[in-house]
Amino acid sequence: MRQTLRFLMALAMLFGLCKLPVVAQEATRVEQAVAFLTANNIPSAAYAELSTALSTNDYRNVSAVLVKYGYTPDQLKAFLSDMNLLLLRAAISPGLDDEILIEALALAQSYGLNALDMQWLISMANDPAGMIAYLTERGLTSEQAAQFLAETAIVLEGVSQHRLQYHVINGLLFTFIDDAGLPAAMVYASAHLLDDPGAAATYLVSIGYSEEQAQTFAGLIPGLIERGATSQAIEGWTVGSLLYRLEGLGLPPHSIYEIVALGNIDAVRGYLTAKGFSGDVLELALVHIGGCIGYHGEALNLDRLHAFQAHEATSLLRSAGIAPSDLRVILALSAHPAALSDYLTSVYALDESQIGVFAMNLSQSTFARTVNPDDAEDNIFTLIGAQ
Repeated sequence: MRQTLRFLMALAMLFGLCKLPVVAQEATRVEQAVAFLTANNIPSAAYAELSTALSTNDYRNVSAVLVKYGYTPDQLKAFLSDMNLLLLRAAISPGLDDEILIEALALAQSYGLNALDMQWLISMANDPAGMIAYLTERGLTSEQAAQFLAETAIVLEGVSQHRLQYHVINGLLFTFIDDAGLPAAMVYASAHLLDDPGAAATYLVSIGYSEEQAQTFAGLIPGLIERGATSQAIEGWTVGSLLYRLEGLGLPPHSIYEIVALGNIDAVRGYLTAKGFSGDVLELALVHIGGCIGYHGEALNLDRLHAFQAHEATSLLRSAGIAPSDLRVILALSAHPAALSDYLTSVYALDESQIGVFAMNLSQSTFARTVNPDDAEDNIFTLIGAQ
């Protein structure tokens, strides 16, 4: 049973297969999520505990929280379907690229496939013949199998490689950390220190973990790195997730700096209240934000945010042969595709294909969505200038 749940959770993280019902066209994602929770008699007092329970990779903990907040055995039995549990995860802990990845799952269902089929196909990603064989065993003709894989590839073209990588890494970490009996939050809290296990352990103790937990985690760091859990990958997952959640609240991307600078969830409560949030929407918004920055800023602070974005910008520019000192120019031109293309052609001799790849990666980067090129004091420009 536990292994089956892991399959489902890994798939939920990779394919974002939860989609909340649309309540009203103008409703934000957080309002849609509250509507789902309210319809299922889940009070706001349960939100934070459900968030913690969902992070343990064991739905029995979710059941315990629901019972604590009033579910009868019959209500629990009626609620605990795979889809409701996945909708609950999407409501409490929304993930990146939901819309595109949900489309991939919907496509699978149109061929009579289910979540477990998708998990098996993911495991055979490097074996096209094996995937065809699996699909024919599931009742598809060879032509249908080939068509399904081609259509899936088209759908997933909308997902940038680095964001898909975050999904894959997150799913792998979930099982790896859980097997060690540790909370996954430890990875995100210490992400900036993964190249120094001793420093990571010291930091984790400073924010409330036991010495035993911290040392156990430090011993896992080499294995985490082998699985792709670099500091940049995990920080990127955190920043990207926070931006997605802020968008779901109807807040502009640049508000990430204001919110992260606040440093703790009580200050964020005051910030959101001043913005007009209240009631269950406010409580869910706080859970969404706290899940990324930590309730006391332990998982993300302003220095870490600036450092990640400076590295993200430098890496992207250098991958295209563009001088990091040109960042301000690139950002200023990013809203004008033709002008950007002309600049990259004339100054860097990039061809159309190279410009297309760069422009796509630029549009999906966190720095391009949040940094104002006219802000002369922005830390990202200072950090890049120092590299």
